[in-house]
Amino acid sequence: MKKLILILSLGLLFSCTGKQKENAQSNLAVIPVSTENSIPLELSGLSKEVSYVKLATEDACLIGEINKLLYVDDYIVVCSDHNTIFFFNKNGTFSHKIYHQGKGPGEYLSISDFEIDRKDHVITLLDASKQQLLQYDWDGTFIKKSDLNCWAVGFQQLNDSMYVLYSGNQFSEENKYKLTVYNLSSCNVSAHFYPISKEKSSYLHVFTDNNFSRCGDDVLLCEMFNDTIYSVSASKYTPRYYIDFGKPKIPSSFYEAGYDDIMNFQTKLHEHDYCYGMSSLANFQTGFITSCFIHKSEYFIYYNKVTEIAVAFNQLTDKAFLGNTLVDVTKCGARFFSNGDYLLMLADNELYANELDSHSVLKKQLGEVKIDDNPIILLYKLKEK
Repeated sequence: MKKLILILSLGLLFSCTGKQKENAQSNLAVIPVSTENSIPLELSGLSKEVSYVKLATEDACLIGEINKLLYVDDYIVVCSDHNTIFFFNKNGTFSHKIYHQGKGPGEYLSISDFEIDRKDHVITLLDASKQQLLQYDWDGTFIKKSDLNCWAVGFQQLNDSMYVLYSGNQFSEENKYKLTVYNLSSCNVSAHFYPISKEKSSYLHVFTDNNFSRCGDDVLLCEMFNDTIYSVSASKYTPRYYIDFGKPKIPSSFYEAGYDDIMNFQTKLHEHDYCYGMSSLANFQTGFITSCFIHKSEYFIYYNKVTEIAVAFNQLTDKAFLGNTLVDVTKCGARFFSNGDYLLMLADNELYANELDSHSVLKKQLGEVKIDDNPIILLYKLKEK
């Protein structure tokens, strides 16, 4: 099922469930979260302008499931489960794609993650299977590869030459840390940090599409079954935000009980009514959005960095553009990505084909939408502080 991408402009959110508490021992912001006063996130109250782009649906650019989205210089760049990176112009026209799957020089077995350098438009891909970073120019011409000689499932560019790699809980004698800083210019490792727990490495192997989220020089890291968001640099990682679910959070003793594998862990987990995060993160100048599970239901948390207020939500509205449509984020498969001045949201096309308010501005502009069409993009430019 195809996804719909929303790029949202966010300002201040005044309805809340939690006010940040500052940890006296550090700069860690403790963010209490509850669903007692949960209300729909009103998109129209967060943006100053909105438009939409419908990506072309052609044989050459059928996207499939989306793993990651970037918005670069008026191009929508999509990495799909076809191990292909698609480029679309702002008007929705298909531009080109990068597809070099194979075992030969300049080819990859699969795309685990990708980034685009905003300065020179070089695309860097991570092939976890081959433990390589491969670089291509904007048009897809191969530039070079770097052998990492270490396991990684995700990465984030820090500056012109430094990249931070994320390995999850994949422990070995050669890999004892979750984060590795790699210098792509000199092709060597400059630092390791964030030790892997041997106990959790025996069972807790869960990977998400976007552990990292960058806004300017601010790089944040989230993990599934971890309620802390970390700030990451080339020399260290620092706890930055702690999502405090209170008593319903997973206790430390639960992780220490020991499990045969991830399936055994999840089976035991579903016997309880715990709250936990975080499977995604979208970081932007005025706040961030992260996903979590609260009492076995999927929620998102919007945290406003200006007001230091957080709200948990599982419904969305946009009176100005979606009319009276009340969007159930779980039913529509909502996911958020941030990129520069924009926030991107994915949702199933079924929302726009069958559930959109027939009198809404968007419905009148879109006309017929097919479930198997490529995504439609709503662009909301982010407000500044």
